[in-house]
Amino acid sequence: MLLTSNIGMLFAFIIWTILAARNQQTEGGNKGLGIGVVVMVFVFYAFYNFAMNPLPIAYLLEVLPYTLRAKGLTIFNLAQFCSGIFNGFANPVALEALRWKYYIVFVCALVLWLAVIYFTYPETRGLSLEEVSQVFDGKQALDRAYELKSEGLTEIVEKTATNGKE
Repeated sequence: MLLTSNIGMLFAFIIWTILAARNQQTEGGNKGLGIGVVVMVFVFYAFYNFAMNPLPIAYLLEVLPYTLRAKGLTIFNLAQFCSGIFNGFANPVALEALRWKYYIVFVCALVLWLAVIYFTYPETRGLSLEEVSQVFDGKQALDRAYELKSEGLTEIVEKTATNGKE
């Protein structure tokens, strides 16, 4: 889902950039180009909402062990707030100075994210939490999870057989 979303955003943003460049070069004289930019904004956000709204937190919580989830989510939220503050202050200044050329920065960022997602994010669809743990921590993590499960079951059976007396 992340790849589909990112590829869709990249193509929409490339078209958005081309249309905005042509529109600004004609000094807003072509109404059709302006409409095309607005359409590409909606297409971009459709692909963005496909995966980038629901998946980052879900993926983060899925891949982090229980002991690190709160810390990982805190760092994620801090990064989100910092990027929001940066974008709120830097983007208007950069857009005014560079106009459509500033969109190229975002195209490059999308290409970078596409490479990061493709080369570093393992597929976890359809895996149990133990199997996800094996993907990130190796086979010993899965063996240890099954060992703990079997120890827990054995301990419960032993306590039941002795009526809780040890």
